[in-house]
Amino acid sequence: MCKEAEDSHAVSMRRFSQNQTSTLPSGCREEHKRIVYVSHPTMPDKKIKYRLCYTKSSSQDLENNEILRIEISHDLENLVHYIRKILDYHKFRKLRIYVRYSEFLKLHEEIEKVSNDLFTCNYNFKFSFIPSSYRDDEYVLLYEIEGIRRGEHYG
Repeated sequence: MCKEAEDSHAVSMRRFSQNQTSTLPSGCREEHKRIVYVSHPTMPDKKIKYRLCYTKSSSQDLENNEILRIEISHDLENLVHYIRKILDYHKFRKLRIYVRYSEFLKLHEEIEKVSNDLFTCNYNFKFSFIPSSYRDDEYVLLYEIEGIRRGEHYG
């Protein structure tokens, strides 16, 4: 009986979210997630998986509220090329790159290479200070990239 109540609640919430317009009530945010697979640069038969999470808040200033969050569980250094493409053909005002903490701990000299590959004078890059109090399976904010002028192309 309890399971049926949960199922009907989930169905009604799905219908509720599908019937909403793009205008959000104040203080809310809309989030769309999808898993993306890209080919590994050196092993064509291997795919790298990462998650894109697009967030739109209820801010009245529509030009400034679109954020793309990229969650990377492994192979950050191999995904830099794709992240750079997202920056070059951007449609978002802000980009946040999250890395699984266990992956972050493995990055040593690669982190400087990743920073150099991503860096461009067109954006403001903020590198996050990451304390050691995270669990290995948690995602930590590694970079926040701001100052993106929507619709422009720097490629």
